[in-house]
Amino acid sequence: MLLVLSNFSGFTIASEYTGVQLLEPCVEGDNDSRWGAVAEIECEQYLTGFGDAIQLMASETGGQ
Repeated sequence: MLLVLSNFSGFTIASEYTGVQLLEPCVEGDNDSRWGAVAEIECEQYLTGFGDAIQLMASETGGQ
């Protein structure tokens, strides 16, 4: 997967990330039984923020 962040104040960043790399914080939290509830909340916030960033970039470029 090629993740391209563009049109945010005219600045473009292109980085290659795999789905596994993007979800790594969530997987690490699932594997740590000591702080599972906190990791779950952190993971939900991470995914929500990532999704919001993609939607913002799509709306700024006219995409969906």
